[in-house]
Amino acid sequence: YVIVGVHDDTEVNRVWGPRFPIMSLQERALSVLGCRFVDDVLIGPPVEVSRQMLSALNIDVVLRFPEDAADGQKAPTLLADDRYAIPREMGILRDYRSGFDLSIRHIAQRVRAETETLRLKFARKSAAETEHSEKKAQAAGY
Repeated sequence: YVIVGVHDDTEVNRVWGPRFPIMSLQERALSVLGCRFVDDVLIGPPVEVSRQMLSALNIDVVLRFPEDAADGQKAPTLLADDRYAIPREMGILRDYRSGFDLSIRHIAQRVRAETETLRLKFARKSAAETEHSEKKAQAAGY
């Protein structure tokens, strides 16, 4: 059974800065739930993994990315260095590397690139629609 914690918008914004998160909490939770290996989402988990949470959710293994950003950048120093102290002490902390570039920076770059593509597409469609409306108005004698 796999549970994934999704931090709330305030926490993500506090740690990563004013341009993050790029998706709302609901969008992130639904995206995570859409992953076939995920069974449940814990919305707004505590930043530090506690014994109470591990016990209450019957957690046997805690996975983390060794670097919070898959592009090799360390997470901002606002994150507590000891947030995994309890699972480490219990011997249940495991580092995981996905092998995919899923870093916040990479995803944000992709979103920005797609935004420009969509803006240009909208401008072309808007111009075509305006041209069509003008031709239609001329044909009707307006």
